[in-house]
Amino acid sequence: MKAAKFQLKEHPWIALILVLITFVFVLNITSIILFEVLRLNTEDSIIQTLPAAITNFILLFIIIPFLYKLPRGNNKIMLYLNDIGLLRIQPFFKLLLLGLSCYLVFLFFQVAGSIIYHLSQGETVNAQFIQSLFKFSNEFPPNSNGWLVSLPSILEEFVFRGVILTLFLTKYTPTRAIIYSAIGFGVIHLLNLASDKEVVWVMGQVAWCFISGLFYGYLFLKTKSLLPVMVVHYLFNLFIWTLTNNIQIDATAQVQAFYGVLFFFGVFPSALAIIWTRFFIKRWPI
Repeated sequence: MKAAKFQLKEHPWIALILVLITFVFVLNITSIILFEVLRLNTEDSIIQTLPAAITNFILLFIIIPFLYKLPRGNNKIMLYLNDIGLLRIQPFFKLLLLGLSCYLVFLFFQVAGSIIYHLSQGETVNAQFIQSLFKFSNEFPPNSNGWLVSLPSILEEFVFRGVILTLFLTKYTPTRAIIYSAIGFGVIHLLNLASDKEVVWVMGQVAWCFISGLFYGYLFLKTKSLLPVMVVHYLFNLFIWTLTNNIQIDATAQVQAFYGVLFFFGVFPSALAIIWTRFFIKRWPI
């Protein structure tokens, strides 16, 4: 009897580990080419995003669909894009509104966390302080290129919700699939241990990425679309510095990790955003 041909899509955990290893490998090769061979300026904020952006692009549009044939064994680009939920953009305005409204939940808790920290330091919360939290123009030209630097976060949703979560959904219950994909999303952020970030901060980031990954997964599961999760994730990365810079500048790594896990990305906003998503879809079916 002829042995069945090995298919990566039948082994989600092996696929997840392989994707993570491949990401690290391609990221290192890309960084060497950009910074050691081409000698690009490592101080430029846009240049700093290139390794991750290029790596994600290669992974998503070459390696995953054509080499690994994930998440469903298709190697035709349109089938692949449909499998990962990128082509589902209808009903567009409902999906967009859901994404924006979920982001507002996180924005509320980010502002609340900044205010609570400010008060804990014996500072007065006045109109000037509140206004400083909403200086969103700081992320756009001519003040900065934050709007561009934050774009690679969208590609993370392609990988962890579009590919990895879809893959786990073929083998596990929705709850388990969401948890497992969130684990992968948290673990990949251990790469920041290679930066100048303190260990406690990175471990906090792993924790809040896992927690927010549960929300991202739930949102993707309920909509079958990448659009709302991309909206939320992009706005997260775009405005987080403006909304929480008082903590990021003044607080210790331990305090930053604590606020991140509870207020900025973690427990409180993720739980409420899941509740809101459930209500929204029940009230206005997608």
